[in-house]
Amino acid sequence: MSRSPLNILNDMPFQAVAFLCVLFLNAFFQFIVLRDFGFVFTDTDQSIMWLGLKDYANCDFHEPRMYGQAYNTMLESFLAVPLFKLGFIPQKALAITTSWMAFFPFLLLSMLSYRRKRFLAAIVILSIPLLLPIRYAMLTSLPRGFVSGIFVASFGLIALYYERSRMALAVFGFCSVLGFSVNPNSVILTLPVLVFLFLRGYDSGVFYASVGLGALLATIIHLGVAYWYLKHPYYALHGFDLYYSPSLILPRFQDMDMYFNDVTPVFWKTGFLSLVVFVIGAMYAAWKREFSLAVFLAVIPVLVLLTLGLNKVHDASDSIFFSYSRMYLALPVLFAVWASFLPDRLSRNIILLMLVPFAFTLQKITLFRSTVDTELKRVHHIPVRVERMKTIETECANLARLCDEYSIDLIIVSNHYSYDFLTYGCPALHSDLPNTLRPVYERRTWRLIEDAEKVYGRILVIDDNRKLDLEFPFVSQLPGHGYFYLIEDNDVATITLLDLMEMEVRAFR
Repeated sequence: MSRSPLNILNDMPFQAVAFLCVLFLNAFFQFIVLRDFGFVFTDTDQSIMWLGLKDYANCDFHEPRMYGQAYNTMLESFLAVPLFKLGFIPQKALAITTSWMAFFPFLLLSMLSYRRKRFLAAIVILSIPLLLPIRYAMLTSLPRGFVSGIFVASFGLIALYYERSRMALAVFGFCSVLGFSVNPNSVILTLPVLVFLFLRGYDSGVFYASVGLGALLATIIHLGVAYWYLKHPYYALHGFDLYYSPSLILPRFQDMDMYFNDVTPVFWKTGFLSLVVFVIGAMYAAWKREFSLAVFLAVIPVLVLLTLGLNKVHDASDSIFFSYSRMYLALPVLFAVWASFLPDRLSRNIILLMLVPFAFTLQKITLFRSTVDTELKRVHHIPVRVERMKTIETECANLARLCDEYSIDLIIVSNHYSYDFLTYGCPALHSDLPNTLRPVYERRTWRLIEDAEKVYGRILVIDDNRKLDLEFPFVSQLPGHGYFYLIEDNDVATITLLDLMEMEVRAFR
């Protein structure tokens, strides 16, 4: 005779019931975030991730990092392959994967605490994502590489629970360096943890040997990737100037909230208090003579303030799609690490503690739709185009229909406000779409190499800036499509055709 779920819950220890209830709250709120935001809106950078997902699913690996750049990765695309294989469209597969990657450090730390019978710590750690603002959940559902480095580095946090384990320390060293290679924003997590582990094991040769070996192996991988781009310089198309200046720090003190509001539990409008809380925690730990913990907590605000001297930290806006807080997504995980040191005291009064995350979750659910509407008003001055997913699906479906109707062999995206969606997103959504090419800023260097000397008979050119049919006698405008042009019976190589049409082609060889 089957037992009802209620009976099963009644037979479970109250700690397990509390743990599962908070876990369910996290899952439920994340479902709302994905349903009303992550699955509904997208941006041009995500379309590159879509194509990476499709390529990885087909076992096509063209370069080690994100297409067209020597930094960041498409780890989210790789991990989303199973969902894609199950039939999820790229946008949904990636949004689910990214959200899971962001939640993973909290899940890992809470499960490790629970296994050690540190039930209070486990439940508080799981509650932290629920105490974070709505914008944090939105930000960590965007598949843009923001959470990848922290996800990788978080595996090394097992060393906090197995300080004398050679394997755990080696994993920490390996994941710390590899996480930094994936996205340097992970250093805000790993450096304070490294200081803590050092203070606990500085007198042990095992610590230096294990952490050093793990870090060395990851460094070899990082240098191998860097060497690949050194040998293939044209693959590093998209870059930025990175520099450090202490003069950048002081002016930011008057508007620090915009850097930390999205990553601060409870104090959603006064994010600078997160740094104050760490300072107070350090002082309290020192008073309790827990010196390793005190130094760990004291390092965090110092490190964060020092990072304000990096120019890249200030390359942002008030939009969630280009948030200042994306550089500080490790801060909530550091709160979770701190919570893992809570004393092992837990009574049935835990129900009172659970009312806090429940109340915050209820508030976030109530405010979620209005928050999304507010965010959509802030996307006009950011370097990515934000659009509804349905709009992109319609654009791509129309493009696929035209290509089928006119038997197109190649799509050249010369100029269009949806150039990234057309060039990268549509091929990911429609596997039978012809090859696409964006000559002036094609991130896929191999595509330019493949097509340079190749001859395509029927070519669709998209350009909303020029009247190509008036400039060239071999070009005709598609009826009813003002900026779609058709080239028939082409008999010259692609690179020659682009030269004839005076289209700029970026350096690729």
